[in-house]
Amino acid sequence: MNQANHFFIENDLATPLCIALEPEGAIHALRPGETLTVRETFNMSPSTLQLSTLKDGGLVLAIWTGDGEVSAKIGESDLRDFPWE
Repeated sequence: MNQANHFFIENDLATPLCIALEPEGAIHALRPGETLTVRETFNMSPSTLQLSTLKDGGLVLAIWTGDGEVSAKIGESDLRDFPWE
């Protein structure tokens, strides 16, 4: 793994933002004011961010991993460790 990214996703909306870490399917609602820290290492293909709208009008931000490893944390807690919402 010779390349890396580090970025933050902060929910500045008045409602929760659904975050999906794919392909694992870890799903969590990022509450207003919360920040998700994403770090990844990869060879050639970085992660892809996909923004979609649910039938009820809510937003989903999916993080599709590339050819590397992704860490997604809220505070010190890994997104994969949260109960699915």
